[in-house]
Amino acid sequence: MTIYTHLRMTEGLRPDFRPQHSPADQEPPHHVSPTQPVRWVAALCSEADPKPHPLASVEPILRRQRDGQETRLDMTQDPAFPGVSITPTEMQLEQGTYDVEMHCVSQVVTDPRPAGCVFAQN
Repeated sequence: MTIYTHLRMTEGLRPDFRPQHSPADQEPPHHVSPTQPVRWVAALCSEADPKPHPLASVEPILRRQRDGQETRLDMTQDPAFPGVSITPTEMQLEQGTYDVEMHCVSQVVTDPRPAGCVFAQN
């Protein structure tokens, strides 16, 4: 499996979506064997602050490139790392290259428009 990154969001924000065993500073694409179960980590970070942006929720949707099949990941807040979400259990994905779209809802609202952002990792 290969995950590429393509961003559409506010300048200065960057996504962190990766297998739990990959270092936070490792750039995509991430390669995972289809026979290797992994837990996935998701966060929204700022270039100005190393701490993750507080999110009320995050929902990654993985879309397989060859046929468009979607896999939604359930995420929970990681109690050890505030602002980071993680899949509750290890999971395996079928072989392929996936685009990832993450739907995020922010806990911090400083703008009167609805909170949240949508960005894609290809």
